[in-house]
Amino acid sequence: MNKNVLITPSPYTTLLYFLVNDLQAIHNTAYFFVRYRKWPQEEITKTRELLPQSYFLKEPKITIRFRKHALLQKLYTALQLSTKRAVPYMLLRMTKNLRWPFLKNAEIFCYDNYSTAKALIGNREYTYLEEGLFTYENADIYAGRASFARRLQIFLDAPFAVRGLGVTQQAKRVILTGLAEIPKCYMNKNLDVVSMPELWKKSPAEKKAFIMKFFDFSPEDADTISRKDIILVDQPLADDGLITQDEQAEMMRRIIERYGADRVLLKTHYRNSMNYRKIFPDVFVWDKLTPMELLTLCGAAFSEAVTVNSTAVLSFPEDVNIAWLGRSPEDECFAHFSPASRRLFDGFVNRIPLPERIKAQDRKKDDTKC
Repeated sequence: MNKNVLITPSPYTTLLYFLVNDLQAIHNTAYFFVRYRKWPQEEITKTRELLPQSYFLKEPKITIRFRKHALLQKLYTALQLSTKRAVPYMLLRMTKNLRWPFLKNAEIFCYDNYSTAKALIGNREYTYLEEGLFTYENADIYAGRASFARRLQIFLDAPFAVRGLGVTQQAKRVILTGLAEIPKCYMNKNLDVVSMPELWKKSPAEKKAFIMKFFDFSPEDADTISRKDIILVDQPLADDGLITQDEQAEMMRRIIERYGADRVLLKTHYRNSMNYRKIFPDVFVWDKLTPMELLTLCGAAFSEAVTVNSTAVLSFPEDVNIAWLGRSPEDECFAHFSPASRRLFDGFVNRIPLPERIKAQDRKKDDTKC
């Protein structure tokens, strides 16, 4: 039997893969975990205890250096993409079958919108796994179905960047969770739209126990974090170069102050490098690499989820109110940003349309007022 391969940059994609496969397939999979920072040895050791055939790769990070000069930054981004990523990509592409011969025949599952995944896939066919709302918002654009002006804007934002999202002919199968309207470009593919809650409900106890152990989460943890009624969902804005770390720390301080430190659970993003435990010693910080979706599957409950514009909050039940702060860039939580940070931040929040759930929440509030 050919081995499965999962190429994943995030806990979300990993959880989705676990849910759509049985425990035997999970253990018969070779895992390529990819991220922008160096992997701690402790994390490598812990993962290999559960999944012995795990490999840890680093994706070259594109940095923002010219914060005040948009044109210079675009040129610098193009330079990085054509050099910083091109050489590692070619080396990995040429050596992958020598290093991991099973890649020649394995069934590949992945989120493909980064160069390391593209290099490992090569010319092989694969199954595409969604990565949150970004998939739904950009797949048709990447497939060339958007207007020329919009496609040109995307290209100019990151010239020569890898364009994935399962839109090529190599992606024969696509697995989505139905977070939004299905992009038209997937209609001619083998499309599976799955429900994470349903898959979790149908999973045997042994598989659930494995998933919870892998993500270092327990029913007791769900009870503990549910003692807070507000969950503040972090995003790596500073790590992505949109704002400075000082600006991000101050933004989070203002949000926490608005709701009260004693009520807030701060859930960090897996790509975040800030030490919130040190910055906010009076706040309950959850910095394990636990996908937000697993928290909800295990029964963690909150009255309100607060975020700039993280689509992870859409995994909460409908009775959880969502405070989507990015809809109001004039909010005082962002008032301290420098002009350069403001330009980058506004461009970021404007790229993500207001989710339909938030619009429905607004309509419900308006009806109540009437």
